[in-house]
Amino acid sequence: FAVQSALYLVAFIALFGVRLPPRTAPPAARPPMRDAAREGARYVFGRPALRALVVASVMTGLFQLGPIFVLIPEIARTRLEVDAALNSLLLAFTSIGMLIMSAFLAKRGGLGRKGYWFLVNLLVAGPAMVVMGISGWYPLTAVALFVWGLNGGVHINMNQALIQMNTPNEMMGRVMSIYMLSIAGLIPLGSLMSGVTAEIIGADGALMLAGVVFGVYSVWAFFAERELKALD
Repeated sequence: FAVQSALYLVAFIALFGVRLPPRTAPPAARPPMRDAAREGARYVFGRPALRALVVASVMTGLFQLGPIFVLIPEIARTRLEVDAALNSLLLAFTSIGMLIMSAFLAKRGGLGRKGYWFLVNLLVAGPAMVVMGISGWYPLTAVALFVWGLNGGVHINMNQALIQMNTPNEMMGRVMSIYMLSIAGLIPLGSLMSGVTAEIIGADGALMLAGVVFGVYSVWAFFAERELKALD
């Protein structure tokens, strides 16, 4: 935590060197925040494909990111019985997977049938989480987290790309705000739900349950979200 705090301090100090260009025209009048948020929500939920992408983000925050962040360290400590270094290394495997997949997608360039592949990718996360919950062997848990990281690289990049490609510039800020709220804003709630569940059925059981819930959702989305599947 001390190292992280120092790095944040360095980044904060570096911000003082940023110089913004002068405004060439006065900013246009903006609607009240409540009206803007209502208009953004109406735009998103009035379009089935965008709505499906936001729902996927909600499910990811509640049943993937929230559970993983709070349960994996507990499973590593109590079931795998590893020290702090190996415990932290588990989530590093996730980051490595995300980095590799993000680099691959960036190098590959345009990918056809983006909506279809996004939905196919959703099908991987649930089983990977179930494996994490079942596993009592550190290497298997590490591989599952690496696969989950690859999956996350596809999810994050494609989700944002599909939203931005199908949103006009004048609505971009409002739509992206809803997207960020739907995933990052719900991680603490997902962690809370998983923590309460872990008190009842254990951390491994809570992670498996989250994986099953997300797996059921992903199968439903693959067959039901036709507008999203058609996006290119």
